[in-house]
Amino acid sequence: MHLKEHLTEEAPHLAAILRRDSPSRPSAKGDWEQVIIHGLKETASPNGKKNTRRQTTPDFHGDGALRFQAIAEIDFDRSSALDLVALVDSTLSYLSSHQPQS
Repeated sequence: MHLKEHLTEEAPHLAAILRRDSPSRPSAKGDWEQVIIHGLKETASPNGKKNTRRQTTPDFHGDGALRFQAIAEIDFDRSSALDLVALVDSTLSYLSSHQPQS
């Protein structure tokens, strides 16, 4: 379940201030959880090549410099400062609940 779907169920008023209806992130490639635990050099690449951030990618957006970011567009005309605080809190709770168990 993506963030907007989660917010639609848990806090519809917050989901309404997000502009994107579909996720903007690419699908994950390789075993990113193992990269988090062991690092790129210690994790096998899916195709047997040297593992890099181009071989194994998380399911969030990477820019040309290989920095990774999640993207959400907020309709600031329809949101207040309190909405933004609630959105940050809900997003952090959502991310925490999807964190891999160690």
